[in-house]
Amino acid sequence: LAELHSIFRSLRQDGKVRLVGHNTSVCWQEKAKEEECVISLERVEELAGIHVTERAIRVGGQATISELISVIDKEATKTATYAALSAHLRHTGSKQLRNEGTVAGNLMLVKTMAFPSDIAPLLLAWGCRIEYIDLDAPTPSAAQTQMVDLEAFLVADAPKMALIVAIVLDKQNEGAFFRSYRTAMRKHYAHATANAAFWCEFSPSSSGVVSAVRLVAGAGSDRPP
Repeated sequence: LAELHSIFRSLRQDGKVRLVGHNTSVCWQEKAKEEECVISLERVEELAGIHVTERAIRVGGQATISELISVIDKEATKTATYAALSAHLRHTGSKQLRNEGTVAGNLMLVKTMAFPSDIAPLLLAWGCRIEYIDLDAPTPSAAQTQMVDLEAFLVADAPKMALIVAIVLDKQNEGAFFRSYRTAMRKHYAHATANAAFWCEFSPSSSGVVSAVRLVAGAGSDRPP
């Protein structure tokens, strides 16, 4: 990350620089202009892979949507809450897009271009957190990793050149309930015209009592969910 920061700062002095993770940005945005410099993130080791612990799933900034689905499927065999998340993720674009597009890239398109994402409402309702660095920081030592809730990252004044290092999904217990919905012109291969995700947690000490709840609606405006 320190090397990436140095390269980014030096190239940006000469003109516009765009970061590309797999094909997420290239597929949806207009092709880069001739004067733009494009930096591929594929070989940045700190952004690679998905790591699962007892408490959380840490999705690296270069992890693809298909890789996340594979990990979620394994968790679904332990807790039913994950099955609904996996099913909705499979409606994100085509299989080819899921194999190439990254989760972090999808969220950055939401933040910077109000992209009608199917992923953002799911992760917002789930309550995930974002690890990021500010590539505009003057020195690599100043570009320290910061952690914020996804909601704060999308709607607050986070740095314009924030780079998502990882997305952190906390593990869900047996008292959690998660459902999501979407409507589109077609069942597959179409952006949602509206979508929503719902999460709640029941108190373990009292049957049927809801202790926490999150409801997120997305894709219905030109603002992030």
